[in-house]
Amino acid sequence: MALAGSRFEVLDAWRGLSACLVALFHLQAYSHLYEISLLRHSYLFVDFFFVLSGFVITANYRAKLLSGFSFWHFMLLRFGRLYPLHFATLVAFIGLELARYRFQGLLGGEIGNKFAGPNSVFAIITNVLFIQSLGVHNMLTWNMPSWSVSTEFYTYVIFALVLLFLRGWIYFFVAFVVVTAPIFLLVFVGHIDAQYDFGIIRCVLGFFIGFVCYDLYLLISQRLDLRNLTYATISLVETLCVSLVVVFVCFCGDGPPSLAAPGVFGLAVLIFSFEAGFVSKVLKVRPFIFLGTLSYSIYMVHMLVQIGMRYALQLAESRSGIVLFHDGRIGAEMWQGDISYGVTLGLVVGVSYLTYSLIEEPGRRQSRKMADRIFGAMESSIVPQSDGSIPGRSCQDDRDKSKQVATRATPL
Repeated sequence: MALAGSRFEVLDAWRGLSACLVALFHLQAYSHLYEISLLRHSYLFVDFFFVLSGFVITANYRAKLLSGFSFWHFMLLRFGRLYPLHFATLVAFIGLELARYRFQGLLGGEIGNKFAGPNSVFAIITNVLFIQSLGVHNMLTWNMPSWSVSTEFYTYVIFALVLLFLRGWIYFFVAFVVVTAPIFLLVFVGHIDAQYDFGIIRCVLGFFIGFVCYDLYLLISQRLDLRNLTYATISLVETLCVSLVVVFVCFCGDGPPSLAAPGVFGLAVLIFSFEAGFVSKVLKVRPFIFLGTLSYSIYMVHMLVQIGMRYALQLAESRSGIVLFHDGRIGAEMWQGDISYGVTLGLVVGVSYLTYSLIEEPGRRQSRKMADRIFGAMESSIVPQSDGSIPGRSCQDDRDKSKQVATRATPL
């Protein structure tokens, strides 16, 4: 088990790998890799993000919110974490759209109407307002992966309001969500892959499963001494968990079984939160931790990189006369498509490092400074009160435990 005061590094590594898989899922390449089941269903790792977000946000903010931490302070911090990179990628996509028309004669193919459909002016407004995935469109818009960031932001709102107003009734709300959300998605969508329409339901479901997983983590930490389990036993459990995730993603398909994704990923988050086995040891190596650090940037910029790369290849094809596409997918030959996977991932990670360093991290740092300046003095005078927020444990108990583990978690 990781020492108190460190981060949940293994979960960060999971998030980084998941972001890479989502990026490769969206790549349209004529390749031997394209039809691999794990990649074709890697959209499901978005549900891993939701579950992990619920786990981490609960670890970092539940006790604070129940002890007088301002709702607006919390939301400003979350806004500063998500919005700067969202806005920057939106501006970049608008620039890419303008460039597409400026050089349309060089790119070949049909260009279509300017600023129409998913790239409409109205969609710019909804993306600026961060409401693009709250049922205002019938399609994904601009930076398509940002739909999940929009729903996650408003899930934070729900989380904070539930804590502040329901308090002792929190788990009644959680039980309601866990029971009714899958039924709702089954009836109205038929699978888990709700996005621009009922994506908020999908996000809330995953988030509050993460909420429950954090309480299970605390409960197991308090009542089970993992030192009584052998390293081999824990490593076996981790290996079986990874196998379960891979098999589930490969074979659940796009139908009703996919609705189990939040539960499967919840189990993975819970098991790997203890960081006690061989797989955890592997995931703690520096490259995986690096990917975890860049995970949000990887997720937000990968479509921008892929579209930019496609335009560059179209330009090269029109200038050189060499065929570089097969049925609209990158690569005239499959080996070319195979290479494009590695090239794409390398470019995405490289660009993500820049956006993390220049946009994401500075935005988070500035929002924290602003929030602390506005709310810090006000909250320093508040005396935390125990309010029985968690059945069987006071808010003070929860807060004391959170102090030991909260800095281990890195909120998305």
